[in-house]
Amino acid sequence: MGSRIVSRRDLEFQLFAALDVESLRQRPRFAQHSRETMLAALDTAWPSRRRISRHTTARRTSTSPLSTGSAAWRYFFRWELPRIGPQLALLDSLDSTCLEVQPAWL
Repeated sequence: MGSRIVSRRDLEFQLFAALDVESLRQRPRFAQHSRETMLAALDTAWPSRRRISRHTTARRTSTSPLSTGSAAWRYFFRWELPRIGPQLALLDSLDSTCLEVQPAWL
């Protein structure tokens, strides 16, 4: 049975064609990954979508006006998300030594 939220084919299109997640491989942290490893991560996560879907369905049946998160999400995407650009640029410019430390080095 396919997902009621998004099909696997559509998800792969969004990730690889629309969002171009393969361009992450240009960053040192993701250089070791290939399209195959990204698809393997999807294969691992894909079965849990039913569990997550059941959880969100249960939340939608709540009587709270914000239980679906629609008003909160609209606010977040309209007002908060556009403001994170400077913070992302700052994080990108900082030293990434802590992120690149391998356990064997310790």
